[in-house]
Amino acid sequence: MNRVRLINSIIQKANFKKYLEIGTRSGTSLYAISCKNKIAIDPNFVIPKMEKLKRKVFDLKNNRQTHYFEMTSDDFFDKEKNFLKKYGNVDIALVDGMHTYHQALKDVLNILPFMDEKSIIVMHDCFPVSEPASTAYNTEDFFAKEKHPDWTGEWNGDTWKAILYLLKKYPEDLEVFVIDTDYGLGIVQKKHNLPMNFELDTEFFRQFIPYTFQDLKKNPQEFINLKSKDIIPSLINRFHY
Repeated sequence: MNRVRLINSIIQKANFKKYLEIGTRSGTSLYAISCKNKIAIDPNFVIPKMEKLKRKVFDLKNNRQTHYFEMTSDDFFDKEKNFLKKYGNVDIALVDGMHTYHQALKDVLNILPFMDEKSIIVMHDCFPVSEPASTAYNTEDFFAKEKHPDWTGEWNGDTWKAILYLLKKYPEDLEVFVIDTDYGLGIVQKKHNLPMNFELDTEFFRQFIPYTFQDLKKNPQEFINLKSKDIIPSLINRFHY
């Protein structure tokens, strides 16, 4: 099951109404998601204006209330506070923007204040397929990845370290794990609605930078709480309210 099917299954089961997506670009996943209200965030949309209009006119159920924000996710959460306040809590979100430890983590930390314990975040690319696929962006290894014998043209980045940070930083506050499907689907949910501090802890963040793909490969259960895709039915069923 890929991220779109998982998200649609949860939306249908929970009757969710508000979806947020970071990393929309061409709208492939956005338009495949069935939800009444959507927020799409990307610094460089590749969606023709006529396509947006067509979706709004001919797919009223899923795209009438779609809000497009052509900006970075950092700018969105910094500049659109009033919009978010009026919009209210987000039910479900997909984090599939820049595939870096730092950015993926910031995206999750920025979304969490606008969620409750019934909401859920799905993160893409949390279990890289190979060593070259796991290279950190804009590093020497990143620029040399295509020369690696295991390179297949697939790049997942070091998003998985965001999972590690969340697991270690919030063991009592967040449920965090990765499903072994679709390049690793990270799942993040609040365990309670008590006040929490979601500011990025820079010193804590730095602890996990040195870890490598080989570390992850040796013990994915320890590093990202990896679970079999067999867990998907029970995950979906927990949303029956």
